Amino acid sequence: FKLAKIKWIADLMSKLDTKLLVNQTLKDVYFDDAKITDKQVELYYDMSMHEGNRAAFSDRVQQIGKDGFCIKSFGIQDIQAKTLLIWGKEDKLLDISLAENFKKIPNLKYIVYDSCGHSPQEEIPAKSVADVLNFLKN
Repeated sequence: FKLAKIKWIADLMSKLDTKLLVNQTLKDVYFDDAKITDKQVELYYDMSMHEGNRAAFSDRVQQIGKDGFCIKSFGIQDIQAKTLLIWGKEDKLLDISLAENFKKIPNLKYIVYDSCGHSPQEEIPAKSVADVLNFLKN
């Protein structure tokens, strides 16, 4: 992600076979590398190779850190619906400090998971699903 923030490197990465990058990306996504399976590596690789996905990834990464992660452009403070935000405390891809931007949502429920990386839905599925279901019930 750090390299992909550099525009010319991001452009180059969008044209490459991502097999070499997938494993490192998963290690950045997960707090506990032991939870990474061969099946997940293959799934992430297959998704990255779909037409347009590498360029879209590059475009998305270029937005990180700009304008509060584009929060202002979305009018986030105007969201009135009850909103659940879940975040892994050990997220290496999107620093937890970015979550502060979402606190402008008036009806926000905010959950931070200790010992969890960027994808709580994958790394701690039982806990994160239970929290989502509880949120939806209430």
